Amino acid sequence: MERVVNILGYTGTEQPYVMVSRATSLSGVIVLRDFEDRQIVKWRSEESGKEFARLTYLKWQTIVQYGDEAEIEEAKKKMAEITEKTAARGTKPCERTRSKIEGT
Repeated sequence: MERVVNILGYTGTEQPYVMVSRATSLSGVIVLRDFEDRQIVKWRSEESGKEFARLTYLKWQTIVQYGDEAEIEEAKKKMAEITEKTAARGTKPCERTRSKIEGT
């Protein structure tokens, strides 16, 4: 199926994505006019960034609890890096998490 798209008239990522995603192949997409990348590139929101960070940290916590020795060591290093970054911003990881990182 061919899709003719005019991205120039839109801002944000949703409408251009929907228009292009309807095509069944790249050769089926015809872009009417050139457009700037910034029209369709959107930085993630602060809220989604925090959620991504929370899920990443949760992944490392899960590996510390259930991984093998090599995985646990790597996860502890990653968690320590996150702890340093949050400390630099003036925030603190929870005590339970810190004790897992330190192995106490």
